[in-house]
Amino acid sequence: MAANGSDRLDSWKEIASFIGRDVRTARRWEKDLGMPVHRDPGAAQGRVYALRSELEPWLASQEQRQLNGGTMPDEAVEPPVFMVSPLPESAIPHFPESPADSAPEPVSRGTSETSGGPRSIPFWLWVAVPVASLCFLLLASNRLVHSYFQPPRPRLERVMELPGDREPKENLFTDGSTLYFNAVVGYREVLASTPAIGGPTREIPTPFPNVRLLDLSRDGQSLLVNSHEGMEEDRPLWMLPVSGGPARRLGNVLCHSAQWSSDGQKIIFAKGTSIYLANPQGEGLMLVKTFRDFPSQLRWSPEGGKLRFVLTNLSAYSKSPWELQFDGRPDSSKLSPLDFGRGCCAQWSWTRSGEYFLYASGEGLPTSVFAVHERADGALPNRSSESELPLDLNTFDGLAVGENAHRLFVLKQSQEKGELLRYDVRSGEFTTYLQGLSGTYISWSRDGEWIAYSGLPAGTLWRSRPDGSSPLQLFHGATTDVLSSWSPDGRQIAFHTELPGRPWRIYLISRDGGPVREASEGDDNQGAPSWSPGGKFIAYGTVLCLETETCQIRVIDLDTRKVTTLPGSSGLRTARWSPDGKYIAAIRSETHQVCLFDVATKRWRTLTNQALSDDLSWSHDSRYLYFSNPQGLSPAIYRVRTADGKLELVSNLLGLQKLPGGLDRWFGLAPDDSPILHRMVRQDAILQVDWAEQ
Repeated sequence: MAANGSDRLDSWKEIASFIGRDVRTARRWEKDLGMPVHRDPGAAQGRVYALRSELEPWLASQEQRQLNGGTMPDEAVEPPVFMVSPLPESAIPHFPESPADSAPEPVSRGTSETSGGPRSIPFWLWVAVPVASLCFLLLASNRLVHSYFQPPRPRLERVMELPGDREPKENLFTDGSTLYFNAVVGYREVLASTPAIGGPTREIPTPFPNVRLLDLSRDGQSLLVNSHEGMEEDRPLWMLPVSGGPARRLGNVLCHSAQWSSDGQKIIFAKGTSIYLANPQGEGLMLVKTFRDFPSQLRWSPEGGKLRFVLTNLSAYSKSPWELQFDGRPDSSKLSPLDFGRGCCAQWSWTRSGEYFLYASGEGLPTSVFAVHERADGALPNRSSESELPLDLNTFDGLAVGENAHRLFVLKQSQEKGELLRYDVRSGEFTTYLQGLSGTYISWSRDGEWIAYSGLPAGTLWRSRPDGSSPLQLFHGATTDVLSSWSPDGRQIAFHTELPGRPWRIYLISRDGGPVREASEGDDNQGAPSWSPGGKFIAYGTVLCLETETCQIRVIDLDTRKVTTLPGSSGLRTARWSPDGKYIAAIRSETHQVCLFDVATKRWRTLTNQALSDDLSWSHDSRYLYFSNPQGLSPAIYRVRTADGKLELVSNLLGLQKLPGGLDRWFGLAPDDSPILHRMVRQDAILQVDWAEQ
């Protein structure tokens, strides 16, 4: 019975307990045997539930299946175990060595006799018994050898939450005595640390608006980071002392992932779709490998001969783990896929000794952590050598292995909640807006009578009146946020999101619900939709582009579902059609430019180069474009006049930096053109996890 006494079982743990198996088996039964498990559209992403009334007849059907000769996925038939015992003396062949030994024995009652005297032992028995004994010994020894070489299985011993603040955090590295991570201040990413036994958070000063932690040196003295102002994909690489102090730029390296070798003599980094090798100064660059897909999460083995990374296919948005073996020469490298479990790998790391490789599954909730025993012969590990550490995590964004091979630290994130803040131009203050609404990415119908929003936790699309009345869930099942836009007549909503195994696409749905249809042909990653005033076209910018210049602004003809690309739009993203239909605005994220396309002349012009975010909002009279710079050292909201490009400060955001949580990058305008922001509310904790071998 579920904890609440109802028919419903509200987690994988309760489902597994009900069927008498572990969580991993329960998940496998759902996938392989169709065990009835449901996803709750109104709860956290990936949260599951099952009904006892459905599970009981399903289990009965599986029992009947077993009676008919079938097996369950985790109940493969084991080979027989042969126990070797001394043979009875009567079964041992007797070979005479002297006349006395060959003397005839009395014939017992009931013993048949041959015509020539007493019964003799048949020759076949002389041969069969030793052969059978040998077979028994071989089978038994094989069983013993298999058992001896079976890798040890980790056993969870203790999970302890470290004392400290519960503010949002990302990434996690440790030298065993200190934990280093990114803290979120407003929407800025800063460096911070805390003792490995828990305690207050200390911010590490840097000269950068935002800094992303990539690695910690083996001696624990230096941090590998990259800096950014806005939405750049590949960013400058720096070395920074753990105590703060002067940062040193490493050559002209731009990257999104990087790591030192264990001896500190090399740096491996990923830029675009390629992996490079450099010396500690970021010079002497050597191309290691170029891929069609996007490499990330680079992890070098302790001995330095193996590199593991994740390749993301941006068309299907699927991830796969890989290993590259090389001795420093690209022409000698060997690339192999890794056979890890489903959902690998949200975060991962080798232990310091290299004996284990730990990874976290990012598929479904709760998140799982697995320990993979590395083979002594250097061969690739697989699922048979991995074991689950049953940690009850909702989501997390950090896994660090300490000096102790059997201790790791996990950054556990709580479910995200949010609060909308509206800026009152007259009072100059931010106040709570649409109180009680648990959502973000708000869009308004043109008459202001309806809103659509992405529900929290993410993965759903809702519509309601602005006061919260008449709510209706229009869509669920997305893996992330849902960005929407109302048609000019208020009857349809266009939205873009990412479905499992699919790229980001734009879909259409009626305001009152019903079937969902894809807006266009193709398989590109489509950004947020923006309607033309007449409702015949939708503009969007492509996202997740492998190279910056492959991003483009495109337009969908809703009658034909055909897509065309705006001339001169290479490198642009975030398309927004003006209410009067004259312009399409876009952002060039690498140079922070806001650009304007004249629909009549088919020409682009630049309005400003001060936009650090990737969102734009038109004023309702089409005279201004608004944008927010929450990541800057002086966070603020600006607007730029379309007539002449004049930039105006709307509101300073410094006061919001002091609020708990952080600012979402989304930004919008209410029907009266007052700016709307979304504040994230999340409580994160660092867990110390101790485990042992069994």
